[in-house]
Amino acid sequence: MFKMSRLFVFAALLALTACGGGDDKSFVAPPVEVVDPPVDPTVPVIPEAASIEAITSNPQLQSDGGIPVIISALVKDANNNFIEGATVQFSADSGGIEQLNT
Repeated sequence: MFKMSRLFVFAALLALTACGGGDDKSFVAPPVEVVDPPVDPTVPVIPEAASIEAITSNPQLQSDGGIPVIISALVKDANNNFIEGATVQFSADSGGIEQLNT
């Protein structure tokens, strides 16, 4: 009987050792390295505009074109930094618009 209990204890310890622990790292997938997509150095990266401020050289804009007025756009990102090279389009319902790139 003593032999039988010893055999039972040995079998139980063997079973617990075989399926216990839980920190066998061989079954865990290796970490995946996240790589940013390649950036084409020939394409300029322009940040998204958060605000556009229009300023004029004259506070009155006449539709007959009697007094020319220069309208400039100041484009800024979310950090309040100017965005150089941002494209801005102006339109008018009457009068005319002449484009100046400065």
